[in-house]
Amino acid sequence: MAYGSLVLVKQKLGVTTTTFDTELTQLLADASTWVDTRLKPYVVTPITPVPAQIDLATNYLAASLYRRERIAPGLLASYEATGWKMLDDFIRFTYIARAAGVSGVSRETIASTPSSRGGSTDPYGTGTS
Repeated sequence: MAYGSLVLVKQKLGVTTTTFDTELTQLLADASTWVDTRLKPYVVTPITPVPAQIDLATNYLAASLYRRERIAPGLLASYEATGWKMLDDFIRFTYIARAAGVSGVSRETIASTPSSRGGSTDPYGTGTS
């Protein structure tokens, strides 16, 4: 089962034709596999119902794969980093915090918790933490 949305990935990439639909659908499936692999230590995959943040992270990862194929390094790094940060936040909030007995964890608390992938504490590059 693929997460994400072809329509939203196309919007993110500025693709307005159906020319790349088959490729983008495959990239969504590939990104979904990444996400499932990352989530397996915490939950049975695929997750159903799919949390919105998992769909969003998958959309960013699929967009990064598309850009990787077309060598757009600036956008690739941005999309991939955003996708991984979203996924890391979901894991930390949903599984790690819950396992530690923490409830009501705020976005600020999540943002200040170091990501397993490193980087800034601004989770989605919004300019705020």
